[in-house]
Amino acid sequence: MWTSIRSRMGSALTVVAVLLTMTLVVAAILFAVQRVFPAQMHRFQSYQLEVSPSAPWHPGQSLSLVWVPTDAGIGPDAPPHSLTCQFLLYGPYATQADAQADQSPQEDGGTLTASAPPLALSTDLTAAPPSAVAYALPASLAPGYYVAVGSAGWGDTGGGFSSVWVAQVVA
Repeated sequence: MWTSIRSRMGSALTVVAVLLTMTLVVAAILFAVQRVFPAQMHRFQSYQLEVSPSAPWHPGQSLSLVWVPTDAGIGPDAPPHSLTCQFLLYGPYATQADAQADQSPQEDGGTLTASAPPLALSTDLTAAPPSAVAYALPASLAPGYYVAVGSAGWGDTGGGFSSVWVAQVVA
């Protein structure tokens, strides 16, 4: 009787030892894979455009373009080192409703009427905030409603962020 109990206990201990060994081997493999292929996440910033003074604007008027850093998020891929920020005006549209109906004029073939020179800004969270940029609206700008676009794009990758709003230009 004692012999059969000992043999059963020996078998149970052997099974436990094998399972424990297998668990340790799997854990070691997972640890090694994590060391070779780390799951690194990258945090980066984008920018949102603030324009002052607010509309209505006048032809030839000077605007202050301030690109405010915003947290763009976290991703597994390293973001580009910089992005291109642009201020664009499409139009004019006869009515505010017409301008509001076209919220993606850059894709719809809208008429680009004015644009500030593009500005390359860093995606690094430790980068100093950019200074305000003075931009004079063209003196030839016709009165009407315009779709204003502030975009921060990655360039060739096609990603980025945009804000679109309707602004009025009066004589």
